[in-house]
Order: sequence, then structure tokens, then C-alpha cells
Amino acid sequence: MSKDSQPKKPTLKAGQTRLVSMDEIKPYWRNPRDNEGAVDAAAKSIEEYGYQARIVVDKKLVIIVGDTRYRALRKLGYEEVEVIVAEGLTQKQAKEYRIVDNKVGELATWNNEKLVLELRELELPKMEIFFPDIDLSGMIAESAGASAFNVNEAAIEAALAGNDAKISSGEIIRNDALTEAICPECGHQFQLV
Repeated sequence: MSKDSQPKKPTLKAGQTRLVSMDEIKPYWRNPRDNEGAVDAAAKSIEEYGYQARIVVDKKLVIIVGDTRYRALRKLGYEEVEVIVAEGLTQKQAKEYRIVDNKVGELATWNNEKLVLELRELELPKMEIFFPDIDLSGMIAESAGASAFNVNEAAIEAALAGNDAKISSGEIIRNDALTEAICPECGHQFQLV
């Protein structure tokens, strides 16, 4: 079957975005998730990065997804906010979506090796509020100690030739787009050209 003769998937269409007063939004009274422990982190995220993920509400402006964001915005003193008014969901589907949206995030796990690579380039105090149960500084120090970095020319050549190289004295990371090395002394990540 050629690409042209395959049935096309319908175009995805989000609900309508609408600016509403915070007082008009109604938390779902049977929300099964206790979000209080996440409100401060959500508020910090909104302060730092803006209101990027919208609250999803039904036609009566009852929250389907985004209770923690709603509480964080309240805490920050917002009076109006853009929401997405969900379209095409039955009442049962809205209930399912509330649960599924929260549960999906719990199914993901962290790749600590890649997390450390990202954290080395960031300001740790900003990140620590989002990882209250993890000693990020210790995690980075442990990572640097485990791969005391001394990349030799042969390892760089192997990485540039397209061979994935992980060497006991350091780290070379290769993907289709670029090859990087990481300095264990300062954590600086740089591209090999």
C-alpha cells in the first residue's frame, strides 16, 4: 500500500483557548489527587518559566487537568488566566482524563545519567525545589567521580568515526546530530567537531 493510498489520520484539534477570571474557574470537588505538596514547585516553575501549560476545563469551567497549576496561579495572585475549554469529551471521558493525565507522569522514570548531563549546565539551587528527595549536588559529584574524565585522542577519534564510546576514564556521547564530551573537573559539556 503506497503512502498516498493509506487512510489519513484526522487533524488533531485542541479545545478553544479562553481568558477567564480565576474566580470563574472551579476546582473539581472529587479530585482524587492531593496536590498540596506540589503547589510551591508549580508556582516556582510559573515564576521562572511562565504559564506554558494551560489549565483544561469543561464548558462549565470545572477543572479537568491543571489543578496544581490553578492553585499555584492563585498563590501567585493571578486574577485572569488563559484556559483550554475541552471539546468533545463526555462527562465520563473527562473523569477518565483527570485520572489518566496525572497517572501518565508517574509512569515515566528518570535516566540519571542524562539528568546529570543536563544538571551540570544548570544552577542547582533553581532545580532543587523540583527534586526535594534527591541530593542533586551529591548525584553530580558521584557521577564525576565515577568517570574521572581524561578523554584521550583515541576515544575522540572513535567517537568522531561514529562508534559509541564510553571509556572508563571519561565520557563521550554520540548521537546522530553531534558528539559531545564532558569535563569532570567543571562539568562543562562541549561538542567535538
